[in-house]
Amino acid sequence: MQEVLIVEAHDKVVDGYRFLPPTLKTLLRKEIPETDYIGEIPWTPLRKPASETTFSLITSAGISLKQDLPFDMEREKREPFWGDPTHREIPRDTSQDQIDANHLHVDTRFIKDDINVILPINRFAELEKNGVIGNLAPTCYSFYGYQHDFSFLLETTMPDVSARMHDEGVEAVMLTPGCPLCCRSVGLVARFLESQGFSTICLTPIPEFNRLIGIPRVAAIEYPFGRPVGKVHDTKGQQEVLMQVISCLEKAEKPGGVFHLPFTWPEEPKETKWHPPEISPILKLFQTEIKKMRDQEGK
Repeated sequence: MQEVLIVEAHDKVVDGYRFLPPTLKTLLRKEIPETDYIGEIPWTPLRKPASETTFSLITSAGISLKQDLPFDMEREKREPFWGDPTHREIPRDTSQDQIDANHLHVDTRFIKDDINVILPINRFAELEKNGVIGNLAPTCYSFYGYQHDFSFLLETTMPDVSARMHDEGVEAVMLTPGCPLCCRSVGLVARFLESQGFSTICLTPIPEFNRLIGIPRVAAIEYPFGRPVGKVHDTKGQQEVLMQVISCLEKAEKPGGVFHLPFTWPEEPKETKWHPPEISPILKLFQTEIKKMRDQEGK
């Protein structure tokens, strides 16, 4: 059995704003408090070692099977404050050529090239084979993380997902965000799942959202949006990240903990090309206001 990599002490502190454009960085700094979250955080302790635990995976990256209905981007283009609140099931044995990804707030071409950069079904199958985890459940899940009204997502979509996971014996869930605002969405979903008896951990580039919403467990990574698990086809690098994430899940002793992972992306932010190829509908709506903010930032 392969041993779980222990999280060693290091000096790395993840800067969740590093890959953000200046305007969005300014907006999020205004929204996210500087002080720790003080409310109650749902918490389900990990009841046994990861090597005996059944896992599932959830991402907010808008992945679907080509045979299924894709996430609705056209309505969001007409209604920029709306995001598709439904989910799609992704079987664990899904092949790369079976998937599609639709998201108006992150470049999906990396996901279409290698699903494991954000929904690491192949890497978790390897972890299962090596005895690092007990099992990867038959089904993993994707939703669309750009949401302003979370009611349908949390009151209708996720209860359905939770019921299916209970049926498949899932005990722990790793969640990954797609775009910057997805980092809040996966945190809220993690809170819901913890209340339903699942142990969760969010692998996220913006750990600062923990101060806003109180996320049960956070593994913070300073990687560009859309690729929190690692570079395309970098099996070894992705495995190293996931071993650290599982170690964090096992080490967490109380809700709200943030573990800063010691990885550094090899490119400068401007070279990562995580932005969507077209400006998102919400940014188009606020172009005038954004220009004013940029002008003020330049003074």
